[in-house]
Amino acid sequence: MTRATLTPPPRATTEEAERLGLSTTVLPNAIDRDEHTPAIVNLLANTLTWGQSKVFRQLFGLGTNEWRVLSALTKYPGATASQLCAVSAMNKSVVSKAVGVLLDRGLIGQLEGTRRSQYLYLTHDGVLMHDEMATVALEMQAIVHSTLTPEEIVQVNKLMLKMLSSTSRLHSYEQNREAESSRSSA
Repeated sequence: MTRATLTPPPRATTEEAERLGLSTTVLPNAIDRDEHTPAIVNLLANTLTWGQSKVFRQLFGLGTNEWRVLSALTKYPGATASQLCAVSAMNKSVVSKAVGVLLDRGLIGQLEGTRRSQYLYLTHDGVLMHDEMATVALEMQAIVHSTLTPEEIVQVNKLMLKMLSSTSRLHSYEQNREAESSRSSA
């Protein structure tokens, strides 16, 4: 994806928008998506996730969420759904739905744990499915990496992991903003 350029609306449309009191000029404090790290990361993540999900659904009848659970269970066999949420930064309801799909397809099994938790494991079919899906995931990664040198790939991964280390501070910021909002609306 290159720098975003959009064809402006017809002059008559802009004039009508102005008559209605709508903002028709670029704001001086507009955030440029090509210079705003969260926007760049989000654009790349959305492009990869939607494309990957489309391919996965066509080939395997599963989406990216199910893939992320399968992939996590290769590294963390016996994880609970809550643990999968933590390691994958996925919402509890998304993980729950993905787990349900994978259980229905016989790709994972679960064992009773303490306090109503379920320990999740890949079945033999789940291992085979993971390996097929991993091939596609790695092919798509190779396309993204094709514009980078091996050194740049290492550097990008290190920098992204470094940015990920700020998540606890981001969560604190979110909680503080929510608390401020609650106080001001009370």
